[in-house]
Amino acid sequence: MSRKTRHNRPTRQTSPPPPSLRGKVGTADRGSLERDRPPPGQPFVHSPTLPAISHEPRRQLVDTRAPARSVDHNHLMGNQHRNIESRLTELAPQLRNEARRTALELPALRNSSFVRVYHGWYLDRALWQSLDPVDRHLARILAVHFSARTPPVFSHVSAAILLGFPLHTPDLDRVHVTVGAGGSRRSSRTLSRHLQPLPDDAVTTRAGLRCTVEDRTILDLCRSMPPETALSFADSFVRSEFRVERLIDTARFEQWQAGMQRNLESLRGSPGVGAARRLLSLVDPRKDSVLESLSHLQLDRLGFEVALQVPVSSPSDGVNYLLDFELLGLSVFGECDGAVKYADPRMLSGLTPEQRVYREKRRDEWIHGVTGHRVVHWGYAEAVGPDQLARRLAAFQVPIPHRSW
Repeated sequence: MSRKTRHNRPTRQTSPPPPSLRGKVGTADRGSLERDRPPPGQPFVHSPTLPAISHEPRRQLVDTRAPARSVDHNHLMGNQHRNIESRLTELAPQLRNEARRTALELPALRNSSFVRVYHGWYLDRALWQSLDPVDRHLARILAVHFSARTPPVFSHVSAAILLGFPLHTPDLDRVHVTVGAGGSRRSSRTLSRHLQPLPDDAVTTRAGLRCTVEDRTILDLCRSMPPETALSFADSFVRSEFRVERLIDTARFEQWQAGMQRNLESLRGSPGVGAARRLLSLVDPRKDSVLESLSHLQLDRLGFEVALQVPVSSPSDGVNYLLDFELLGLSVFGECDGAVKYADPRMLSGLTPEQRVYREKRRDEWIHGVTGHRVVHWGYAEAVGPDQLARRLAAFQVPIPHRSW
């Protein structure tokens, strides 16, 4: 009898990592994982690490003072106060890779002590449960990157997270990547692939991870994601890029708007272009927070004509109160307030919550006496949808024009 020939399956190799990761995560390829196999009976783990971060230079504003920062509100994803790149550096060594395992090695990862974040990649369960949704998404992004044959380009919500701007509660269960012509469109429960043209100038890097630039990310979000997610990200970006304190670089912002409209024209006939055009018309650097972005969106949906950041003279000479919205023609100002305004010591500026409420009451009384306008307040619960905000306004006898979209 002739003996059967045993054929060894070729080892799958990943492509070289980008320069900023080279020498750090290069060992994530499956070939090196095979070479580094531990003695039988010991758990097989792999801990890729990211290098020290080198920030890309940002375009400077005309005014060189530090840009104003907004405050995140309850239930809002993304965090300007968090350094996304440092979180990637901290999370990468915690990931564990399942390559070819012996029967003795597999249980080390496939038990209740670990959570699978992506195919073949695991994270300690206790650590996973301690992470917020943004950090969990970052862990999935890293796992997708380490698993890829060639470095993927993260896009849509994943790019928005990597770029570090606040945005409203997106679906963070799936990682989004964009592939060019000839790429695979096959998606899974944890990975969504988008087949779209991807020119070189549409791609940047964060901590060695490739992602779409801000303008392309805004267009992708506006065309295919919930309006709340798209507008909150776009407003956060233009606030950072074109505003310093209360000063708006109007000329550059208008140039940016014109460029985005030209980009949309080049996409005419593609799905979502009409929705993107409407959303881009609402983007405004005067909005101070994600909560204001949501409120502006719902007011527009309800058919209100509004003015933003309306000044009203205060009792102090030379100082104005700024009202978030004026509902034009209705003698009503709108103010959106997150719970953080009354709970975060940084927002209270040394006041107690009671003192903050009393000061706000006196402010509203002054504004009504000077302008004759009522002031209606709402919070996150009312800003998440047009129906919720409509009920709040109707309770204060504010007539609702019509649902425009």
